[in-house]
Amino acid sequence: MTTPKQRNLTICLTVIYLAAVIAVIMFKFPFKGAEFGSTRAIELIPFYVAEIKDISFFSGNLLYNFLFFVPLGVFVSLLKPDWKFAKKVAPIALLSLSFEVLQYILGIGVSDVTDLITNTAGGIAGIGVYAVTRKLFGDKTHKVINAIAMVFVAVMIILFGLASRFTIR
Repeated sequence: MTTPKQRNLTICLTVIYLAAVIAVIMFKFPFKGAEFGSTRAIELIPFYVAEIKDISFFSGNLLYNFLFFVPLGVFVSLLKPDWKFAKKVAPIALLSLSFEVLQYILGIGVSDVTDLITNTAGGIAGIGVYAVTRKLFGDKTHKVINAIAMVFVAVMIILFGLASRFTIR
């Protein structure tokens, strides 16, 4: 059983996670500052690599996009456990699509269908993580996931703090 206190903690952790996602995707923090209007491109061919020399960056980017959206699938499932699978996937895909559209409008990156696919796949994996955790921990699932999320948030805050001192430009 989920207590109101656990649910409120989940909402706070979700907001912190979303703020981090926005910082990384929209403002490219900690890697470089967003240069609005500097890049405006759309890549509609999934998993397309322009040059072979970019393959390591490309595969790393796929992994990061995937992993970065796993928590969203967990949080959506935690906050809306009664929703059917498709209803849980919809806000994940829509958030990813929103980021890609905003990147194009603001000119702060390449709007890429591959990102949409890998972000959504990561969210789907998060839904799976929640399902497995629910099977393992039953009624304690909320408490367990919140505890793990608090550790990740603490690490993320430390890493962002360090990164702000040594921002890669």
